[in-house]
Amino acid sequence: MGKGKGSIDHYVTPIKAGRVIIEVGGYVEFEEVRPLLQDVCYKLPVDAIPVSKEVLEEIKREEDELASKNINPFTIERVIDYKMQDSARWISKYDRKYYTKYV
Repeated sequence: MGKGKGSIDHYVTPIKAGRVIIEVGGYVEFEEVRPLLQDVCYKLPVDAIPVSKEVLEEIKREEDELASKNINPFTIERVIDYKMQDSARWISKYDRKYYTKYV
């Protein structure tokens, strides 16, 4: 009884999906810092990519285009919102919030 806490082994910081982790400011071109950011992405324990404003706009455009081309009326959003196929039992609280986008 009363041994206290052990030494700190490691630190943990939760990172939500879609967040900017490192931001580089100043007068610098993206292609100049891309190799540095790519090295940082390889060392992170999560999936990460170096992005610029143009890359973020391209990702958003592709998501919007994919959503507009979808002719299937039974999207995952509709299934979860209307609780089809008893989805309330088999989905998690994160699926309800993000619609299985970040799995």
